[in-house]
Amino acid sequence: MAVVAMVRLLERLGVRSKKRRILMRRGALVALGMTAVVLVGCSSGETKISKSKSEKFVADQLNPKADKVTCPDGVTAKASVTYQCQVHYADGDHGTVTVHVQDDKGNVVVNPDDLHIVK
Repeated sequence: MAVVAMVRLLERLGVRSKKRRILMRRGALVALGMTAVVLVGCSSGETKISKSKSEKFVADQLNPKADKVTCPDGVTAKASVTYQCQVHYADGDHGTVTVHVQDDKGNVVVNPDDLHIVK
C-alpha cells in the first residue's frame, strides 16, 4: 500500500514524471498479489497454461493499460513454475511481468514486485 500512497501524494503535488508513471504501474499490481486465476488451455498430456488467457489476465491488471502484452506459449501448469510476459506502453516504456504458477490445475498469481519496467 506504500506505493499507492506515494502515487496519490505525487498526484496531489502535480508531479508528472516517468517515476510517477512507473510507481502507478507498480501500484496497479498491489491488489493483484492476492489474486489467483486458472489459465489452462487444451492440450494433450500435461496441462498447459493458455497463452491468450495469460496475456488477457496480465493486460487486465495493468493501469495504465499496456499497448501490448506477450506471454510464452506451452508453459506447463506445475507448482513453482514461473514465466515472464513482455509488456509495452505507448510512451516507449517496456518491461516484464513475472507470473507464478501455483499448482498443476493452472492457478497463477502475480505479486506487486513482479512488474519490472525498463527505461
